[in-house]
Amino acid sequence: MKLFLRLSLLLSLSLLFGCASTPHQPSEAFLKADPHSILVLPPTNESPEVLAPYMYLSTMNKALGERGYYVFPVMLVDQFMKDNGYYIPEEMHQIPIDKLYDVFGQDAVLYINISRFGQEFFLFSSSTVVQAQARLVDSKTGTTLWEGKAFHSESTNNGSTSSFTQMMVNAVMDQIVDNLSVRVRHVSYIANDQMINNPSGFPKGPYRIARELEEAKNK
Repeated sequence: MKLFLRLSLLLSLSLLFGCASTPHQPSEAFLKADPHSILVLPPTNESPEVLAPYMYLSTMNKALGERGYYVFPVMLVDQFMKDNGYYIPEEMHQIPIDKLYDVFGQDAVLYINISRFGQEFFLFSSSTVVQAQARLVDSKTGTTLWEGKAFHSESTNNGSTSSFTQMMVNAVMDQIVDNLSVRVRHVSYIANDQMINNPSGFPKGPYRIARELEEAKNK
């Protein structure tokens, strides 16, 4: 019986440490494509917040840039699309990827869909929520290099004695003084940072690697 328990313990420990020590590896397709530049299209939007795509977009660019990738300027890309007759993200996402490559010359395109964005109300509290799905596609082959999900939520507890009316007044005031805009951008950045920089996220980009090597030399 003691031998059986000892063997069971050893097996459990080996499985535990074996799983913990196995790092996530980027897909073979990602490593082969080795993208340096990424074109981020304005996200499609399933949330009620009509401004969600462009509020969200700037925070995604920041997360990718910090990870070490060149990201095409958001507003220039959006304006170019509109100048050429593509006025909404759904239309932009339908453009063949080889056509995008002919214009921008990007290594990969990031497609994003927003499913939840903004303030959600409960009985005595509200939360600022951001949830989105992203897919990175190789511009030359059309192969999906990576897929990920972004989610972050921050709650505002108004206390058990707060009335629903007071909560709604606070929400209106948030809109007037633009507190909600600041908060939702903050939540978006955290959601994207967690998606890009987690063990299943993007490997370090070439510019991040070069920067770290330079910093190491200067120490």
